[in-house]
Amino acid sequence: MNPIRERTLQVMGLAPIGLLAWFYLYVIRQRALLGYWPRPYHPDPKDAGFVLHHLTLTLGMTLIPGVTLVTMVLILQRRSVDPGFRWVSALTLSLGAFVMFWAVVWMDPGQYIEWFWD
Repeated sequence: MNPIRERTLQVMGLAPIGLLAWFYLYVIRQRALLGYWPRPYHPDPKDAGFVLHHLTLTLGMTLIPGVTLVTMVLILQRRSVDPGFRWVSALTLSLGAFVMFWAVVWMDPGQYIEWFWD
């Protein structure tokens, strides 16, 4: 298999973790702007600035289940084409990143996700 394609699948598999990092960067930017940590309903994240960052997060959180599903399908498809492809590790990486994403969303440390969606 082409090493570039293998890396692409790995990066797609890590998309949920990248989105979490992007989200917490947004929280840190809000903290720097406001002078205090945001909390639910104060301030409204849509009115607190960084419009492009907010928009990309909204879109990313909406698309992440689809991206993960497409990644897993591509990994399984690649497995049938290239018997040397390390599909178990790629699939585990993708599934693990997706589970970690939803675990953080469910636990919501700091209530920042509740603040973001309020």
